[in-house]
Amino acid sequence: PVAAAPLRPKPHQWYDGGHARPQWRIVSAAGGFVISPRSPPHPLDSPRRGSGERIRRSLPASDHRATNMSRMPCVTVLRGDEITDYSDDRGNRIIGTPAVVQPQTQVVFGSDNCTVRFGEDVNWMTHIYFNDEGGTVEVDDGAQCIGQLELGRDCTVRIGKRLNVTGNFSVVTEDGCTVEVGDNCLFADKATIRAYDHHPIFDLDTRERINFARDVSIGSDVWLGYGVQLMGGARVGHGSVVGTMSIVTASNPIGDHCLAVGQPATVKRERIAWAKNGRPPASHMDPGAHTSC
Repeated sequence: PVAAAPLRPKPHQWYDGGHARPQWRIVSAAGGFVISPRSPPHPLDSPRRGSGERIRRSLPASDHRATNMSRMPCVTVLRGDEITDYSDDRGNRIIGTPAVVQPQTQVVFGSDNCTVRFGEDVNWMTHIYFNDEGGTVEVDDGAQCIGQLELGRDCTVRIGKRLNVTGNFSVVTEDGCTVEVGDNCLFADKATIRAYDHHPIFDLDTRERINFARDVSIGSDVWLGYGVQLMGGARVGHGSVVGTMSIVTASNPIGDHCLAVGQPATVKRERIAWAKNGRPPASHMDPGAHTSC
């Protein structure tokens, strides 16, 4: 495993417009390194894009920055076949081993007490980034996923059985929210779940934040078309289809067995069923049974 230590601004500095980009060191057998100030500001951006490409120069032991960085918490990066049963003294764990994992796939523990659980026969080509403590990722049997998951403090991502993702799936969570995906779902390329907005928005009169993170729920047997986005608070019911480039919002939940399209997505037809194999569903199928077609 490769470990790295970020230097991050205090939380309030992210909102006053005056924070500086953080510096990085990569801890390895080669010694300490610092990433150039032109690196992305988020401490997980550098390993995500290939930490080796971002290394600019090493710091001598006499450099005061090397002394300061030695007191920082470490970020642990596991890649490829290192993604297997694992635990460390910071409470981070991986339980189970994917049946297939790509060499470039990463699990990045950026804090403490984070957990990944893999079921049986999982084909895993998805980066996982724990940006804060207490995150949990649960991947059920037979899931096949390509993309990346980013989890904030106390967030949970649950992926059901036999999820099939064709590419570039993305989940972003923060502030203790949960993203749940049911069984037998099919997600086309660039399907995205954004449980929060990345940047806070405040009411000028009350000075209170108005755009908090919200849970996202996707039922079983759901088909998301190309480029579909689910925003914080979005809900898609069992057996439903969401059309290409649609945006599902909290104010327009999609019920069971519905066809929805648009920005924001609205229901265009109810009592539908879709099939992966091209055959129509059995005439006796009960839409309330949520059985895969």
